[in-house]
Amino acid sequence: MKSILVADRSIFIRSVLKKKLYKTDYRVIGEADDGKQAILKYRASHPDVVILEFLLPQLNGFETLQEIIRINPEANVIMMSTFSDECLASQSRDMGAKGFILKPDFDGLLPTLDGLLASLSIMSHT
Repeated sequence: MKSILVADRSIFIRSVLKKKLYKTDYRVIGEADDGKQAILKYRASHPDVVILEFLLPQLNGFETLQEIIRINPEANVIMMSTFSDECLASQSRDMGAKGFILKPDFDGLLPTLDGLLASLSIMSHT
C-alpha cells in the first residue's frame, strides 16, 4: 500500500478522493484543509504522495508545495485544480510537482499515481 496525504479545503473533495482510492493500492493516511496543516501532517507522516490543491487557506498550494519540496526535494506532490490550466500545471512542475490532475472528477488520478510510482520504482532499480 502506498500512503497519500490529501490537502484540499473541501471535505467533500477529500471524501470523493478517498472513495476513488478505495480498493486500490493507495491509502489516504492524512487529510489537511489548509497549507500549514498539510506541511505539519507531511512532516509527521512522510506519505509516499501528497495530493495538493492550489487554493488552500493559510498557505496557498504553491507556497505549500515549495515548503514540502524544501523539506524533501524528492517529495511526490501531485497538484490538483478545477481549472484545466497549462500555465498552472507547468509552473507547479517547475516548482517540483510530479503531476497535475483535475477535480472533481479525478479521471486522471489512478494513471497519474501509477505512472509516478512506476517511474520512481524504475529509478530506484537503476
